[in-house]
Amino acid sequence: MTSWFSKKKAPDGTLIIRHDAVERQMGFTGEDAAGFRQTREAAYERMYGKPESVSHEVLPQVPHIDVYTIKRILKRSSGDEVFYVLMTGGMSDLAMTMPRNAKDLDRRVELIFYCAEPREEYVTILRWVAHFPHDSKSWLGHGHTVPNGNPPEPF
Repeated sequence: MTSWFSKKKAPDGTLIIRHDAVERQMGFTGEDAAGFRQTREAAYERMYGKPESVSHEVLPQVPHIDVYTIKRILKRSSGDEVFYVLMTGGMSDLAMTMPRNAKDLDRRVELIFYCAEPREEYVTILRWVAHFPHDSKSWLGHGHTVPNGNPPEPF
């Protein structure tokens, strides 16, 4: 039996794009990123509320990815439901490398993850995924999957 991981198409016919080893850029994004960050943080606070915490990326990597944790309370007649929103900040400081035929696709995005409780592993995975399109000179869009080794391993 052959593994479909070695093929160029998934069983449903979807094209599989293989990425070589990624190379993380070190340094600083630039002065314009500070303006993006301030605008983004103000929008996050307006939409979701003040962050409970921010996990700052320690190393100077390009782009610099922070992960914001915001506690939300959903009012229900049966009682309040608490959940958390984890959002990246910094992924959109740089445009992703889009395919030539891409039209009407966002070049700059952030990731949002909803969870019952925040965990450090979620923050780590979000930060890794946020760096992926920049490190691999690729892009992320709706329905995309990302590799985690070859053959892939669970996160």
